[in-house]
Amino acid sequence: MRLPGATPNPRIAFAVVAAVIAILVASDVFAGRPAQQLATITSIRETRSTALGGKAIEITLSSDAPFVADNNQQLMLIIGGMHFTNYHYRHGDQRTIVFTIDRAAFDSLPNGSSVKVGFGLQRGMRWNAGPLNKSFLGRY
Repeated sequence: MRLPGATPNPRIAFAVVAAVIAILVASDVFAGRPAQQLATITSIRETRSTALGGKAIEITLSSDAPFVADNNQQLMLIIGGMHFTNYHYRHGDQRTIVFTIDRAAFDSLPNGSSVKVGFGLQRGMRWNAGPLNKSFLGRY
């Protein structure tokens, strides 16, 4: 309760915010996983997918931290706010994941959109892969 005429102390407000941030970061660190990991887009190529009904794009990402589902949640590729869940591991290696998305959906994505792998809107591990560069399609 604030007393009439009392002014809030900015040092106390800052300390409270800092403590909350420290608790959130520490919970991931003590669990043995940082909240953010880095990933690299190693390939963007055109393919055909019977599951998606025709032309599709495979986006391959690699990371030092394995892409593993947390608490049975669905891993997903997040590009510019769109979510894609059709994936497999390259040769069973959980450090390399391949997402297959519909060609029309890929074409609709703005170049430069942020690329992440995570669990949708859930808290937990995220892999940041930087911006989408569509000019890499078919180049590697």
